[in-house]
Amino acid sequence: MADVVIASGASNPCWVTVTETPAMETVAVRRSISIAALNQLRLWIESKPDVPDGDWYKDFGSFKICGQGPYPKTFLVRGQAAKGSAI
Repeated sequence: MADVVIASGASNPCWVTVTETPAMETVAVRRSISIAALNQLRLWIESKPDVPDGDWYKDFGSFKICGQGPYPKTFLVRGQAAKGSAI
């Protein structure tokens, strides 16, 4: 198990930076992810969840985040199939 990170060597978790950027808002608009759902993601990340070393995904209802080991890889919208272990 590993903590979720977005980039190694960062002084603070890059997730905070990512969720505060206009680019993240664009992802939310294009994929119909609400600000409330992104806040759920932020809270989950701040909890420093343990994730499997292999493929995994976390379902937030309106979207899923998929990753491999400690690294998030992509967002999927509701209805898209994810691979790996559900966490």
